[in-house]
Amino acid sequence: MIKIVPVRLDRDNQLMEYFAGNTAFHKCERVIVETEHGEEMGRVVSKEKETEVKKRYPRVVKKADAEDLKSFNAQQEEELKDYSRVQKMVHEKELDMKLVKVYYTFDRKKMFIYYTAEGRIDFRELIKELAAEFKKRIQMVQIGVRDEANILGGIGHCGKEVCCRRFLKDFQSVSIEMAKTQQLSSQLQKLTGLCGRLLCCLNYEYEFYRRIMEHAPRVGDIVTTPEGNAKVIEIQPILEEAKVEFEEGKIKTFKFPDLNK
Repeated sequence: MIKIVPVRLDRDNQLMEYFAGNTAFHKCERVIVETEHGEEMGRVVSKEKETEVKKRYPRVVKKADAEDLKSFNAQQEEELKDYSRVQKMVHEKELDMKLVKVYYTFDRKKMFIYYTAEGRIDFRELIKELAAEFKKRIQMVQIGVRDEANILGGIGHCGKEVCCRRFLKDFQSVSIEMAKTQQLSSQLQKLTGLCGRLLCCLNYEYEFYRRIMEHAPRVGDIVTTPEGNAKVIEIQPILEEAKVEFEEGKIKTFKFPDLNK
């Protein structure tokens, strides 16, 4: 058994597990970890845990000390300045792309440039100029709009930080059918997140609603109730109830098991 600790990288908010050795870690602690690109800064998500050795885990190099944090803050300021410089170079070359983020590894030897684009972009000339300008190795990283929201973060409709930034590891497929099954608004602007795609949270309760709705009548159905035939005018899935209207105009609510199609 070995101890591992989950860490989110500052570069792209990716959540990964790292070999913790015998060191104790606490949530939100800043650490420097090893990656295939060199040493990078991250933040501990939760305390270390034990697991069986099934693969080689990259290791936590050290807890970030005051000098490391000072250096990292300076790095972030430099990244913001260089973002504007890169943006200008992209604009001058009239490249059809959106610059999302500029990031340096902790040793400042490598520059990551995150961007979104509809298609393939020819970066050969741009990379030459970037390498000459910044004297660093350059890596262009094309991402999707959901990844952009994950990297940049923001506040969702619920008033909390977007899920992709906070805790999601993977993006699951989301469809408009999920919203219909959950009796949610048909207004698309209310169902889309900061990324412009359907809200990831439509997935969370979908399976629960789907199982309930398999046995539920639909709005407009004529059903048999203990008091005679009536038309379904409203469904309340969580309560497993349907509101019905009788021919004489009387409206009552019944549990699903009390209704027969």
